Amino acid sequence: MDQSASSSKVTVEYVDPSGIYPVISGDLQKNLPLRNLHWNSATRPLRSIASLHIDLVEAGVHTTSSTTTAPLREPAVQNGAPGTGETYLGSNVGAKRERRHQIPGLRQTPYLKLFFLRCSDVDAYRSIHRKQIREWIRENTPPSQSTASLNTQEFHDAFEWLIVHVVLPDDGRSISHASNRVNTDTKTSKRGSAAVTEKVRADFNGGSKTAVDRVAQIQITRDSESVPQAINNEEPLAGWEEFISKTKALVLSSFDLRVTQYEEDIKERDAQRNIPGWNFNTFFVLKEGLARGFESVGLVEDALTGYQELALGLTSIIEIADDEVQRGDHFKSFTDELSAELKQALQTETPQHQPLEKKSTMLSFFENGQTNDNGHVLGSNILDTNRKPFRELILANEISIFDFRCYLFAKEVSLLLRLANVSGSPNSNESSASGSVETAKSDSQDLLLLAEICRRATEFLAASGRMIRDDLRSSIHPLSRGHATPGLSSVSTFDDTIEDILASWTFSAAQCILQVTRTPTLTRQLQPLLRNLSPSDENPSPAQISAMDPNRVDLPRRTSSLPVHAHQAPNPSSPDAFPSITSLDAARLLPPASLQTGTQELAAQHADLELLKRRIIADVGQRYGRFGIHGIRPQASDPFCFDDMDDIALDGTASNIDGTQNGHNSLSPKTVNGLPDQDLEQVPQSDETFSKAYEDYSTAASYFRQLATFYYNNDWMRLEISMLDMYAQCLQHLDRKTDFCQAGLQLLARLISARGRRYRPGEFNEHEKSLQLGHYLRDVIDASARLQQTISAPLHNFFGYVSLDPYIRHFDNQDGFKTRLKLQNLMGARLEAQEVRVKIVGVGTDQHDEIWLRTEASEVLHPGANLITVQTTTMSQGWYNVELIEVRSANILLVSDTAALRSQNFFGQPVENGTHDPVCEVGKTHVLVWPDEQALCVRLSLSRSIHLGKPRSVEILVSTGRNRITQGRLVLRACSAGLRLHTADAEIRNADTPISTKSRTGSLDLGAFDAASEISVRVPYGLESDLADIKVRTEFTYTVDGREYLHIHSKGLNIQLPLNVNVQDNFQQNALLSNFKIGAAGSIPARISEYNMQSTEMFRVSMSHSIGEPLEIFPRQPLSLVAKIQKSTVDTQITQADLASQSKLLLKLRYACLDKEISTAIEDALSVPLRKSESSDLSRLLLTALSQVIASTLSIHDLETIALSREIPIATFAQYGWESILAGLGPERRAIISSWLVDWHEKHRTIRLPSKIDSRNLLDLAVPVEIPHVPIVVEAHLEICGCATGPGDTPVAALDQSLLAELTIQYSRYWAQEHGQMSSDDLMSITYEFHAGSDIWLIGGQRKAQFSAKARKRCKFSVVLLPQRLGHLLYPSLEVRVSQIHDKSRGSGDSTGTGIDDVAYELDYLNQADGILIVPNLSTSTLSSISASTILKEVAIAAMSATTARKSFVHNSEDIVSTSSSTSNSIAASPEDTPRQSPSATSLSSLDSGSELQSKSKNGKLLDTYGNEFQLPDFTIKQIRDAIPAHCFKRSAAKGLGYVARDIASLAATFYLFHTYLTPENVPSVPLRGLLWGVYTFVQGLFGTGLWVLAHECGHQSFSPSKTLNDTVGWICHSALLVPYFSWKISHGKHHKATGNLERDMVFVPKTREEYASKAGYYAHELSELMEETPIVTAGTMIGQQLVGWLWYISMNVTGHNHHERQPEGRGKGKSNGFAGGVNHFNPSSPLYEGKDAKLILLSDLGLAITAALIITVGRTFGWANVAVWYILPYLWVNHWLVAITFLQHTDPTLPHYEAESWNFARGAAATIDREFGFIGRHLFHGIIETHVLHHYVSTIPFYNADEATEAIKPVMGQHYRSNVEGGPIGFLKSMWRSARMCHWVEPCEGVEGEQKGVLFFRNRNGLGVPPQKMASPADSTSTS
Repeated sequence: MDQSASSSKVTVEYVDPSGIYPVISGDLQKNLPLRNLHWNSATRPLRSIASLHIDLVEAGVHTTSSTTTAPLREPAVQNGAPGTGETYLGSNVGAKRERRHQIPGLRQTPYLKLFFLRCSDVDAYRSIHRKQIREWIRENTPPSQSTASLNTQEFHDAFEWLIVHVVLPDDGRSISHASNRVNTDTKTSKRGSAAVTEKVRADFNGGSKTAVDRVAQIQITRDSESVPQAINNEEPLAGWEEFISKTKALVLSSFDLRVTQYEEDIKERDAQRNIPGWNFNTFFVLKEGLARGFESVGLVEDALTGYQELALGLTSIIEIADDEVQRGDHFKSFTDELSAELKQALQTETPQHQPLEKKSTMLSFFENGQTNDNGHVLGSNILDTNRKPFRELILANEISIFDFRCYLFAKEVSLLLRLANVSGSPNSNESSASGSVETAKSDSQDLLLLAEICRRATEFLAASGRMIRDDLRSSIHPLSRGHATPGLSSVSTFDDTIEDILASWTFSAAQCILQVTRTPTLTRQLQPLLRNLSPSDENPSPAQISAMDPNRVDLPRRTSSLPVHAHQAPNPSSPDAFPSITSLDAARLLPPASLQTGTQELAAQHADLELLKRRIIADVGQRYGRFGIHGIRPQASDPFCFDDMDDIALDGTASNIDGTQNGHNSLSPKTVNGLPDQDLEQVPQSDETFSKAYEDYSTAASYFRQLATFYYNNDWMRLEISMLDMYAQCLQHLDRKTDFCQAGLQLLARLISARGRRYRPGEFNEHEKSLQLGHYLRDVIDASARLQQTISAPLHNFFGYVSLDPYIRHFDNQDGFKTRLKLQNLMGARLEAQEVRVKIVGVGTDQHDEIWLRTEASEVLHPGANLITVQTTTMSQGWYNVELIEVRSANILLVSDTAALRSQNFFGQPVENGTHDPVCEVGKTHVLVWPDEQALCVRLSLSRSIHLGKPRSVEILVSTGRNRITQGRLVLRACSAGLRLHTADAEIRNADTPISTKSRTGSLDLGAFDAASEISVRVPYGLESDLADIKVRTEFTYTVDGREYLHIHSKGLNIQLPLNVNVQDNFQQNALLSNFKIGAAGSIPARISEYNMQSTEMFRVSMSHSIGEPLEIFPRQPLSLVAKIQKSTVDTQITQADLASQSKLLLKLRYACLDKEISTAIEDALSVPLRKSESSDLSRLLLTALSQVIASTLSIHDLETIALSREIPIATFAQYGWESILAGLGPERRAIISSWLVDWHEKHRTIRLPSKIDSRNLLDLAVPVEIPHVPIVVEAHLEICGCATGPGDTPVAALDQSLLAELTIQYSRYWAQEHGQMSSDDLMSITYEFHAGSDIWLIGGQRKAQFSAKARKRCKFSVVLLPQRLGHLLYPSLEVRVSQIHDKSRGSGDSTGTGIDDVAYELDYLNQADGILIVPNLSTSTLSSISASTILKEVAIAAMSATTARKSFVHNSEDIVSTSSSTSNSIAASPEDTPRQSPSATSLSSLDSGSELQSKSKNGKLLDTYGNEFQLPDFTIKQIRDAIPAHCFKRSAAKGLGYVARDIASLAATFYLFHTYLTPENVPSVPLRGLLWGVYTFVQGLFGTGLWVLAHECGHQSFSPSKTLNDTVGWICHSALLVPYFSWKISHGKHHKATGNLERDMVFVPKTREEYASKAGYYAHELSELMEETPIVTAGTMIGQQLVGWLWYISMNVTGHNHHERQPEGRGKGKSNGFAGGVNHFNPSSPLYEGKDAKLILLSDLGLAITAALIITVGRTFGWANVAVWYILPYLWVNHWLVAITFLQHTDPTLPHYEAESWNFARGAAATIDREFGFIGRHLFHGIIETHVLHHYVSTIPFYNADEATEAIKPVMGQHYRSNVEGGPIGFLKSMWRSARMCHWVEPCEGVEGEQKGVLFFRNRNGLGVPPQKMASPADSTSTS
């Protein structure tokens, strides 16, 4: 069972009588080694063997090289190169029988014996081969099959046998020709071979069923290239698989027998332990045989366990055998090699001061070690188990305890190396020669096991010291008992010699362990760190070069896992660039994720061994009194310290050993006996030689730095402080000032941190107590003063509590401000700071304005609290955050930014300054900066005068305040891309001092200015791209009394014109009527105070100029101005140069925008009383804040209301958020100004706007108007002859009466361009044609004609008109075409021919707006239903209407046309002429219905579905809002988040309870469990709906005041419920703006009668006839609606409006609701949205994708059935409640719907209803059902205030407030059924007219309620007509 010590290899013996083995060796090699073996022992768990090599040997032959498949650890050299790991086949050499040994385990025996048989003929087999096999089996019968009595030795050598039948293609031929010839009769050969194989199995396998098959057949080929095709199939492969399988089984069977026998013998021997004569060594050999057997088959772990048990057994034997005589029975008392070394050392004495003749180096010793007589290195071959016959010595009881332990240790290390996948053997000659272990596949090595080897080695070396001492003393006993001891002068010398030998052996052994465990993996992973461990001096001294050289010959070589490679690190740029400890942080260089497992552990163990070697050198030096040239000596507590001790002679004479020799400390001569090698003698020779070997400040600094980083990362503060202290001392010795400053600062910081942890008294060690902070601080400051660069360090490491007073203080007589900085000095020593600076950065600004505050002079920072005043002369109003604090002392800069201060946990106490003003911890609170009232002020605005034909400009107004400026500089910066400021064209508007220089771009040098003066600078600008807003930043630097100040101001300006001007020209014969439409360009109303257009020399302009009161302009109500322009009759001479300018007119407008008026009025109302108060210095702060707050809170509706009422509503103190604005003031000032503002708000509930425009608000706009030119102006007039005239000269005619009319046409060239190509004599061809609808006019006569005429010639034509309908009819329209007739012969020589070319023209049709009243023909009509008085009345009304329309068209330039008046009866008016207001959700008229018609038609009433009469609402939105208490508008983020947390907690708790307790164990009944899970889905649906409602609140911004928080919470909650939040939010907002509007509403828009009939497949008139109850259809519709209604809505816009073609961006073209209609809530291009909404739609889709991914992940993990119950079914419940709630809020028999003409916001919001759902509705659904009416009026009121607000609006709404609270939740569900039955479509009420015709109510086909109108069929209508 014994195998080689380091191989997984077993021996297999073979017999080859046919000589076939050389032929099969190639294929056999391919199938070896054996892989994936599984050994299943009865007494052990299953073991797996990955690979097992086979050592094939021929029976009876001893070979020098066996046929083996050895692994790489012990490469076999057999007919090939060594060390390749391949299988080499050996040859037969002489045979010799091996003698059996009486002790098992000491010999190598085969596990399997093979018989190679080659035979293809059965007869030959019977006659020859069968006999051979029988004899072979008889001779080699295995113990398990033998019937004879067997001894235990046989079982120790148990083996199995196998007959291998080898089949070749040409078995009929000679073997000698096998390589050249192939038998083609393969089929015959295969048949014969199969018969032979079966015959062999029958003869030798045995007859029992359990008999093992010991016959295998393999087929091979001679060479791979000549294999016949018939053989190259699956059968040879199958044969080899069978052979390998049987080989593995039989080998494992033999191994199992051997292990069983070994275990029985070991158990038997162990039981005999107490019997006299029991020998441990014999037991050891037996048990080691078992361990070696495990090792041989690759079970290394079991082998290692065996050796560990033996080591424990050895220890117990040694402890039991206390008597040296008893030990001598088993072990030798000493080790021969150690004894020889001791005797040799005692033979000579070498005085320390004796000079050496021979050149010696320490390097050779530490590389080669001390050698013994045999040439082996003492201690370096500790792992070589072949250096002695250890097993024979153990068996002969001739081994020492020391050798015994060394052998066991070497075996354990060898096995651990195999487990660590380290190739190469420490026992091989190659390893010993090279001194290192080669590694293959180093990445796969187990570094943890290598670290374990080092750990065991460290323990073993430490424990070996006592053994070696005892061993050496035992070896000298015979000499000391009466024999002379040569060279032994004293006991001291003897002990020193033993210690020297021990040191030599330990050093070499440690070096050996380091060599075998060194791996390239460790070096490669630590390489980034190693490159930084070398010194970095650019020009090192020779001594430093020597210290850096790893191949120095004057000191031992240090071998470490962290070697110093000076050549690998590039030299830095300067000598002082040695990396600091922070820059070489190991954690940063080597992230833990990138390290291989075990790297840190192996490096640490290597470090322990290196420290052991270093201690050996230190012990040798201390033993011989050497301490180095730099005086580093042991601590006073060190037992070896004898600095202050003197040697006293025993004879009473004093001796002084201190002396000097060659300038170094020298001791008295002392013999070096244990270091006989001359190289080793140099270590203690002198301080200098010892220092070279022991001291290296450069390398020490590198290691101290790295150790400090390691201890810092592991939070070992004490060790880190010690390392930093030593690191700083080394740097101080090396004179590296930069590194010393950095290390010193780091040490100070760690000491401060250690003290800050408040250790208990006595917890500091002596080293920490000895470190003085003040001493280090002075050294660091002094060193930094000699540096050229600045050393930075974190401020928070040295100052514990840093705070800045957030309340600034202004100076009394200068600009700027100051505040206080509070610092707590933790360094325990005073620090003189040359400068302290604080940087504050603007919050919420794009430019991030920054201000530096600094001290005026040096400050001394004493230990403890310090209060420093910092100030600045820079002013920039706004909120600021502390960004940076700097404290400078010499060249030390202590810096702390916001991130560092926020993360630092300060342990210092707050600074106590005697006041209670709160301070702001840096990085947490904002600082408010504002100028006082007397400070300089800079304002930015657009130019007050704008000329559209000239470049626009910005104005900068500088108010000097109290400052008398001697020099000023204005710097302008464009903060918008594409903006260019033309400072070269800048000019001062209101000062005599010009701009001195404009040399630099963007900079204007201004002169001196007195105090209390203003300077206005106008700077033109240009744009490179279209911008709506620009941002300009000004930096005004000014000098006052020799001190420089800076004022920074930036502002965004809206450069869009507040007015837009459009013109429409109407050409007449001698005049041009230009109609100017002047409207508000944005949403801000304006007022026009003046308008004017001046005449020029070329044109005369007539325009109304009288404006009494300013004219209001609204966004949807522009001002119309008409100017009449004629050519001047004065004959003036105009040059060609002036022609271009004179041909243009200039329209001048003077106006004021409402926002500017509001701002001015508020400033006046606030500033006047504020200047009289004690807080007058806050005027700039408060005025700016109030204006911004009011401007941000005013909506379009508010602006329109203010414009009409001329009153500005002022909210309360709390509503304007003054608390956040005043937070930047001190507590006392904040209380005073807060009280004053509260009082001001009480006194100023409204602020009145003046009726006249303040001059400060007036703006001028000049619009160039270019006069157009047209070649031809055609005038046409149609006059009807013979018509009667009614009132107002309106023509009246009878129906079917032929009317004769005359058309007069003429043209002129009045507006033709001067010097045109046409002359007045040219003929024009004119073609005209009348157009009219056949149902209005029949036209006869000259309806169409063409004629030629000259200018100003009148041409008349007769036309006959026949009216076709009654009422007021417009004249037929006229179309004209003009062409020029010219003679081709002009200029061409052709005398004949003419040409016609089209000419541009304008038509002035004088009858464009004229009409005629057509009345019934009394001669043919029956007057039974129409009286003469009625006809005359109609004639009068029509005449008045016609007159009004005519005047409106022709004379609308006189003044603004009013559209608020209308006649009470408009039956005679034409639809085209009836004035109609445009409905709008945001227009002023839509919010106030008081001016609209409210009278009902006498012929009908408005009736709801129940038959109740309906009145249109008559209240306004303002009345609704004013009735609601102010506190109801307050929103609380804390409350909102609390409700979200409650709903989420309810969801989680429900899931936990059901998932935990609703299990088959607790509820066995499946139906009951299913029912309870159904209850779970219902309950989760309720909680989920509540969460949905909270997200709905977020969408309306009623959740909290923060829009960001609202959208974040809403997006998360809705996405979790698979709702596209932003998509829904946008469409839902449109629903609120158009509730009840049939054309614009977004949800549950009812079908009209026509739409319902079309969908049902009927005509509209048939619905009134189909009165039939259909409950099944209703129920089916409800189920579908509740199940998939929500999904249809978001995916197909079902129930939304379908008028998408009106989308302003054209997105709705070709799109409609329904499947694949392109209208949904997921596509950014859907017509529901605009282009600006695309990002929000995609963000909504992202939320859905995240939720879907989570659902899929859970489904795949836990199963889709669980997901269906956990999420999908509750999700369907949520959708059900959502659809039900929305349906019942907007669908009820009492609710109206409106067409666009009859709708306004107040009416639409009232078309909703409140219902009651009990506890669920009010608490789980957050009241969304009970307060929905209020929600549609004011959607920003939070739900928890909605009940109170609802009660407040009920009196205002009166009968128009609708609610249905009967029955509670049951009534709610009943309402669903009732509404579904009664609300099918909407239609107008019967008999109503006018505006009421646009009010529609629900009707149904079930015959419930008011029946639908009776409608005539289309056929009946046709027959009647």
